[in-house]
Amino acid sequence: MKQTFFYATMALLMLTECTGTEFTIKGKSTDFADGYKAYFVRKINGEAVIDSTVVKNNSFIFKGDAPKPHWAKLGIMNSTEDSDGAITLEIIVEPGNIVVGDYDEENVGQRTATGTPLNDGMTRFFTEYNVINKNTSLSFNEADEQRCALISSYVKKNADNELGIFLFERYHRLLPKEMVLELCDILSAGNPTLYADLKEETIKWLEDNARAEEQAKSVLPGNNYKNVSGRMADSTEVQLADVVAKNRFVLLEFWATWCAPCMGEVPFLLEAYDKYKDKGFEIFAVSLDDDRDAWVSTVKEKGMQWVNVLREGREATEKYGVRGVPSNYLIDCSTGKIIAVKLRGNELAEKLAEVM
Repeated sequence: MKQTFFYATMALLMLTECTGTEFTIKGKSTDFADGYKAYFVRKINGEAVIDSTVVKNNSFIFKGDAPKPHWAKLGIMNSTEDSDGAITLEIIVEPGNIVVGDYDEENVGQRTATGTPLNDGMTRFFTEYNVINKNTSLSFNEADEQRCALISSYVKKNADNELGIFLFERYHRLLPKEMVLELCDILSAGNPTLYADLKEETIKWLEDNARAEEQAKSVLPGNNYKNVSGRMADSTEVQLADVVAKNRFVLLEFWATWCAPCMGEVPFLLEAYDKYKDKGFEIFAVSLDDDRDAWVSTVKEKGMQWVNVLREGREATEKYGVRGVPSNYLIDCSTGKIIAVKLRGNELAEKLAEVM
């Protein structure tokens, strides 16, 4: 009887130890300052679950159970929980020891997680992607072809796991339509349950994208501008047409505070505006922000004294086929024609010097 109990107990212990669903996430980097808070955010049974810990000795650790691999986000920020300067990272939570270390600009091009099969696969992908991006001997088209081939290869190899869907969702906008549809079919076949709605959503995105491309063609240089409107910080509605009627040249600028390239353009806009605002130049900036407070405070802090409005719905972006920001259109008010698009950096000031 004792022997039977002993073997039954051992079998239970072995079963418990061999389930293989436990994970550990260890972070170690001088970037993780003592006193910072580390956040671990994931979904369990459809519900968002947030865990947190305080960084000590430039380290943090999370432990838990992952019966199935799933996505999560890590965030490390200062004690005031100010999002400025926060470190964020997406990882695949799976059984094993996951290690988050330093930002690897030379090899990987970003901070990554390693130590488990899917996270190691993601690191290999980023490393190969970084090699292509840093190869200055490649033409733009050659680099683009290599990137597309790499993305396609990794998605196909990981069609039955979380890495495949992550890479598809992140990069499918860079791929040709035919490749997108091919990968969509492969993913759907590889994991029908996980990707049940993938093809329907992807086809809808492709259709929306095609409509946006057609709209974008209608506002190329030489075409008439299209009137849009929005509300200023004081809730006053402003029409682009009214601003055009009062000026010589107007830059219609689509942007957002969460868009790093947009914020990088602000100094150039400020310089051009300061130089030409008294000569009949105005900017009509349409923000795509959902966070109204962030928009208001950014406009004030940056000294953006031109016409700033918050978009209402999608009408403005749909009229211009805007698929990404920053995006802009320079309007000759005397004719109502668009005379330049996608002016970045010093290009705006150079164009204004030419026409004014």
